[in-house]
Amino acid sequence: ISSRGEHISTSQLVQDICTCIMPLCDIVIMKLSEASLLLGKEISNKQAMQNAAKQLIDRFGMKSIIIRGSQKSKDLNFDLAMSASMCQIYTFPDHTNCDTHGLASTLSASIATYLAKRETLAEAIRLAYNYISTLTVYSVNSPLGHQSKLLTHNLSFAGSSNLSRNQSPR
Repeated sequence: ISSRGEHISTSQLVQDICTCIMPLCDIVIMKLSEASLLLGKEISNKQAMQNAAKQLIDRFGMKSIIIRGSQKSKDLNFDLAMSASMCQIYTFPDHTNCDTHGLASTLSASIATYLAKRETLAEAIRLAYNYISTLTVYSVNSPLGHQSKLLTHNLSFAGSSNLSRNQSPR
């Protein structure tokens, strides 16, 4: 589903992804609207999102899932990460004054990077959200102005929020 709510793939492709690819995945990241579509029901609160995550893991066999909440809903303005051994809620600083285009791609790339560094899946997810939150705070408070791009990509982050604009990635 596109960011405008349009269906951009065939139902056969969705079925093939769900039955052939998802069971092979350590982690699947999807939007709230995609989770709703796959389950055929609305997800309207935190408990419903937790139930949906468990149902999707049980139905499609991935090891873990992140359901990205809706920034437009005060009741679902968070992401939920779930596996057999964890269920964690991640919230973000206010996105009102920054461009969030690319946030999901950066989240998945960050998780992959931390996994490549041999972090556990739960720790890789935590570190990736920490990185994304730092980018958000930096963007909102950026000396570049009110609508600066969230994903500057020239920041270095190693667990500290003490960042400068011209640091090289590690």
